[in-house]
Amino acid sequence: MASTLDVVVYPQDIDGAELAFSRLGWPVAERFADGPDDHGVIFHIPVERATLELVTHDAARSLSAVVGSDVVAGLRLSVDDATAAWQGVRAAGFRLDPVCADGPSTETWGMLVRAYTPGGLRLDLVAPLPPEAS
Repeated sequence: MASTLDVVVYPQDIDGAELAFSRLGWPVAERFADGPDDHGVIFHIPVERATLELVTHDAARSLSAVVGSDVVAGLRLSVDDATAAWQGVRAAGFRLDPVCADGPSTETWGMLVRAYTPGGLRLDLVAPLPPEAS
C-alpha cells in the first residue's frame, strides 16, 4: 500500500513562509483557496525518506513551556553539505538560530544549520560530521 506523509503547518506569516521555501527551491505542488481568508500552498519536500521522531530533553521541555503548547514541531532534513545549506537558508531569508549565526554548528551528532521561517517554523538541516571531526 502506497502512502503519503503530509506535514501541515499553520504559520502566522504564510506569505513569508511561502517565500522562504520558494527561495530554497522547493517546488510548489498545489495551491488552494476556500475563501479570501482561507488559502494555502503545498510544497514537495525534497527528501527520499521521511521519519517521525519523538524527543524529550531539557531544551525541548523549555521550548514547549515558553510556547505554551504540549507539542512544538519543526522539520529536520539530512543534507550532504552543511555550508551550502547554511548559505541557502541565509539567502532565502530564513532567520538563523544564534547557534549557527556565523555558519553551521558542530554538534556531537552532525553539522547543524537551524533556521526559522517567518511565522516561526523551525527547520534543522543536518549534515554528517566531517571524518576529522568524528
